[in-house]
Amino acid sequence: MGKDTVRHRSTGQSASSGGDEKHTKNVADEPEEETGDAGWTTLIRVLAGIIVTFVFIPALALLLVSLTVPAPINPVVISVPEPPKMAGALQVNDLLTRGERLFENEIMGPESIVFHKGHMYTGTGDGNIVDIKDGKMSVLATLGKPPCGVLQVENEPNCGRPLGLRMREGSLYVLDAYLGLFKISVKTGKSQLLLSKIDGEKPTFLNNLDIDSKGIIYLTDTCAKWQRNQFFYSLFEGSGDGRLIRFDPHKNTTEVLIDGLHFANGVQLSQDEAFVLVAELAYARILRYYLKGPKQGQVDTFVENLPGLPDNIRPSSGGGYWLCDALPRGPGFSLFDFLAPRPLIRKLLTQLLSLETMLKFGAPSTVVYELNSQGEIIRSFWDVHQGRLGGCSEVNEHDGVLYTGSFHSPFIGKFDLKKMKKA
Repeated sequence: MGKDTVRHRSTGQSASSGGDEKHTKNVADEPEEETGDAGWTTLIRVLAGIIVTFVFIPALALLLVSLTVPAPINPVVISVPEPPKMAGALQVNDLLTRGERLFENEIMGPESIVFHKGHMYTGTGDGNIVDIKDGKMSVLATLGKPPCGVLQVENEPNCGRPLGLRMREGSLYVLDAYLGLFKISVKTGKSQLLLSKIDGEKPTFLNNLDIDSKGIIYLTDTCAKWQRNQFFYSLFEGSGDGRLIRFDPHKNTTEVLIDGLHFANGVQLSQDEAFVLVAELAYARILRYYLKGPKQGQVDTFVENLPGLPDNIRPSSGGGYWLCDALPRGPGFSLFDFLAPRPLIRKLLTQLLSLETMLKFGAPSTVVYELNSQGEIIRSFWDVHQGRLGGCSEVNEHDGVLYTGSFHSPFIGKFDLKKMKKA
């Protein structure tokens, strides 16, 4: 062939440089086509690498974890409705950011609060009952076996963890999650154990209580499997094994009024003692058990689909009830509502993460709200961004001021309702 002749790529025949150019393709075009093929190949390799790195390998790792690491829980589906709209009485505001922190970093986990003759009493994370008077704090009683520290969660069963507190006839009644029900003299600090077993067995996770005019005590046993220092496992598992119990200290008898509760929590009698309310935390609702009248012995829902997971219930001066949420469900994304219908994800989280790590999941936002006597939310106070009172466990109204407790925060919250009305 002459030097002016090229190979026709489609037919393989020779053509002169002066021939029909529409059937001729210059060899200079060949590198461009090869470069395009190489670009697609590189892109495919990059995408494959990304898929392997960020999808396949993590999926394989999760599968291996799920098959080889024992799961501490056997979770079930938790059926809760969509969170309520944050509107009307639940309109988000910033009123709680104007509150105060009392005894900040001087107290840890003041779960429940009681006032009596100028004194404030609360239980703390180190197993003590403290007496606060004129801005000074002292230890009234220690129920467990010291020495105990606020961070020694593993020692809680021995140290004790006082949760629910009530006052009756000058005596302080304390329900310790591990040790039982105690009656304490506020004058001497001497304690008397009233109840440590129910039906001959030691309860697993005692939580809250209320006392009627005859001295009959209503209390909750949160769950049958997990202790207080493992409460996140109880919440993540979602099994209904909590109870509302009536205890008659005069006869030393107990009676289970409601069983099958999903994380039984706060307890509060109505003003006329016609019914008792109990918080079912994992279902974001309050149940009502009738003590008198035509519905005696029956249970219904007092309020459902609350804006968060309710803890203790306390009376308001308006004839209703104060609540605050241990874990709000809004505004915005709710981790609890995402995980509730997904038991496999909850199970995997407990296989991947320690209990201490999961305890950090709690949102810093807080909502305090008041119910009327019919269970309707009539007003709410919020702290969404600052997290000033995260982990709220109880709201106690005293002389026009709200005091908030917490199961883990290092302070007691204080809000002047008169100042909030002026805001």
